Amino acid sequence: MDKPSVPVRVDYTIERPLTEVREAIVDPRHMTQYFITNSSGRMETGAQLVWEWRDVGAKCDVHVHEVTDDKIAFRWAAGGEGTQVTLSLEAAGNTTKLVATEGPFEMSEQGVALALQQTQGWTDFCCSLRAYLHHGVNLRKNKPAD
Repeated sequence: MDKPSVPVRVDYTIERPLTEVREAIVDPRHMTQYFITNSSGRMETGAQLVWEWRDVGAKCDVHVHEVTDDKIAFRWAAGGEGTQVTLSLEAAGNTTKLVATEGPFEMSEQGVALALQQTQGWTDFCCSLRAYLHHGVNLRKNKPAD
């Protein structure tokens, strides 16, 4: 019998066209301005990447499964032993709805703690992406070790 599990989900609206939001997610030149310190490459279907966050001394392997106009799906170990992440994009004129889901997380004390951590992380991702696209602000810029 499978253990009970739950994914995390963060919904966010960014007042920018879908193509601009998507490019800011898949292009490491943009991602280093709001999310990661370094990436070994661009997010493309089949890519095997390494992301780095120098401010927290972390690296993570990222296995990109799918990149389309409105979806980015990858697997990484940032959520523990390895979880699936899907970033869905939906256009509404010059506004984009971004839905980040990750999981599954086991319904245990450790699983719930990881789910809460990742919910906070995806909320930070969305807020930082918005600050970058709206105002050119890098919220990670003054973090230690950057």
